[in-house]
Amino acid sequence: KDFGKSWYQLMTRDMGPRSRCLGDNLPELQAWESKLPNPRTSELPNYIPVRSSIQDAIDTDPTNVAAFASLAFACSRTFRQTDYRGGCNGARIRFPPESE
Repeated sequence: KDFGKSWYQLMTRDMGPRSRCLGDNLPELQAWESKLPNPRTSELPNYIPVRSSIQDAIDTDPTNVAAFASLAFACSRTFRQTDYRGGCNGARIRFPPESE
């Protein structure tokens, strides 16, 4: 029984929340389980000013290209699509239970 719960926790961390599990043979809801964020209901923000600011920073100092490329790579390699954790925008580690 303990192994089953441990395996469930391990797999849930990798595969996403309980709502994505198939079948009826699931353990009871665990304290560490977190739900997916609600889908966006509003329009996306206007990214054009942000893009302009980044382009201005690159035009001002071309060495900023490496810094932005490094930032983009770091964000993409820490993001996990299964449960939307990590990345620059996700950053769910700041919320409990990960922050504790």
